[in-house]
Amino acid sequence: MTSKPFPADTPAPIHALDPIAEGIARLHEEHKAHVATYRLEFNALAEKAWEAHLAKQKVDFLQRYRDSHYFPQRFKYASLDREGQYRVSLPYESRVEGLAEVKLYRQMLYVLLARTPNHKTTVSQMKSWLRPYMEVDGTMMIISTRGSRERAYVADATTSTNDLVHADKLSLAFAKLINGTSMVTTQFGEVSWFAPDEYDESEY
Repeated sequence: MTSKPFPADTPAPIHALDPIAEGIARLHEEHKAHVATYRLEFNALAEKAWEAHLAKQKVDFLQRYRDSHYFPQRFKYASLDREGQYRVSLPYESRVEGLAEVKLYRQMLYVLLARTPNHKTTVSQMKSWLRPYMEVDGTMMIISTRGSRERAYVADATTSTNDLVHADKLSLAFAKLINGTSMVTTQFGEVSWFAPDEYDESEY
């Protein structure tokens, strides 16, 4: 018995491409590309939306915080008069000279006494300090009446044996300065400043 040979292999038939299927395939590829691009654009848009959200949160938070916590700062030197504010505006090192330039002698007096131990000095020493800036020598006196509660006064002579002379040989301007400046007294040859209980030394 002889075997029957197998038939020879024949190539598979080549089917013609379907143009409709190809068109649809192209549409799918374009869609995939569009989806990928859209995803990137959407992610970028989402990032911007997130940043905008955070920015708004920040704005809202800051506004609420300011409304709840902000208090206008009071001008530190509001309680001082114009002369006092000017005094503080001058550099510490040249404050005395700066006050002398505009003839603010009362402020000079405060500064000099504030920088003196116990806020007290002699009339003679005060004369020495102020002599370069004003006339300090003259014929006036600072007098008080023994036993009186009245403030001392400036005169050119005593009128009673009850008169106490606290300082003499003063010019009228200098005598009025050391006798008439608020919180400053002249007694028995000494000029004293009654400084506030709490004060900022840097202001003098």
